[in-house]
Amino acid sequence: MTDSKSDTSVTGPVHNPYADGYSCGGSSSGSGRLVASGAVDMAVGADQGGSIRVPSANCGLVGLKPTWGLVPYTGCISLEATIDHAGPMARNTQDCATLLEVMAGTDGIDDRQPHNWPPGTIKFGEEIKKHLADTNPLPLKGTKIGVLKEGFDEAMTDPNVSAASHAAIQKLVELGAEVKEISIPLHRDSGIIWMVSLPMAGTTQGLLANPTGRKQLLFPERSTFVGPKLSQEAFDALGPGGQNIYLRGLFLQERFGSPLHARCTNLLRKLNDEYERAFRDVDVLVMPTLIFPAVKICEEGGKTLGVLKMLSRTIGVTYNTATFNSTGHPGLSLPVGFVPAKDDKAVRLPTALQIVGRKFEDLTCLKVAASWEKANDWKKLWYDV
Repeated sequence: MTDSKSDTSVTGPVHNPYADGYSCGGSSSGSGRLVASGAVDMAVGADQGGSIRVPSANCGLVGLKPTWGLVPYTGCISLEATIDHAGPMARNTQDCATLLEVMAGTDGIDDRQPHNWPPGTIKFGEEIKKHLADTNPLPLKGTKIGVLKEGFDEAMTDPNVSAASHAAIQKLVELGAEVKEISIPLHRDSGIIWMVSLPMAGTTQGLLANPTGRKQLLFPERSTFVGPKLSQEAFDALGPGGQNIYLRGLFLQERFGSPLHARCTNLLRKLNDEYERAFRDVDVLVMPTLIFPAVKICEEGGKTLGVLKMLSRTIGVTYNTATFNSTGHPGLSLPVGFVPAKDDKAVRLPTALQIVGRKFEDLTCLKVAASWEKANDWKKLWYDV
């Protein structure tokens, strides 16, 4: 497990399956590499800001961050209850849907889950199998797709990534989908709000192992070596991502206190409402999963660069992903082609389109992805503008 790169794993750097020396993305980097290399057919990722979708986009996989609460988080180490998600990663939409079918449903333990959604409520795998068997040349006729303007507007967006996503959207139109542009200006600030909101609650729940007020299975062995603050030994054992969250959490709590967290939580609710309004007019929203291709990894695992330089390499990587952890909408990453690395035009790296749906309409995201996948071979698509 790493942060949004793949060079801080305890076992050493995890190389991109399509280009040695480049990141698999994280934090579910091992899952991404194993599935993409063919070592396993499917894997489970954990996603609090993009950690299913980031490695899926970097490794050319279909990865779904489900609706918040659809899949139980029981047995997983929590970072922060309101953004914790576990979900499937696979080489194609059918396998992704099949694994989701196995995982989804109330387990009676995790209090994040709805009480009226027993396992097997929706046969995700079977539904996608039927959808793919349909010979209709316009399988997306009647499906309304919103292209999120602000999802492309960030200055750090790589032009090749943007071109690949726009080309993929055009192919959805050719499959019968209706497309319209959607503008949600607050989306631009969603990453900042998420970054400020996460550390205080995440430090208490995840790093100090103190998720009070929760009805779920906990890990008593995790809380025996920590107190109100981490020991120096425990802090040193964290990777750069964990150290960053902890220091930010201490600073924000001491400088601003809980009112700041409350205000951020309310802003995230406002952001949720903005997306909900958009879903009155469209069935899904689309945008690049990641706004730039995989970065180069650091072989030393950050020991020489230090925390600040390690983390600064991927500023903006979760621009389009973290917001949907906070709102709980399902987000699926679909590979749509290759783009050149930022530092070397000869290096080909996967890029992906993110498909975001209404809450508990994960199947709609899977059907859109399956339709595109059936009509296109992403490995044959190359974008260099």
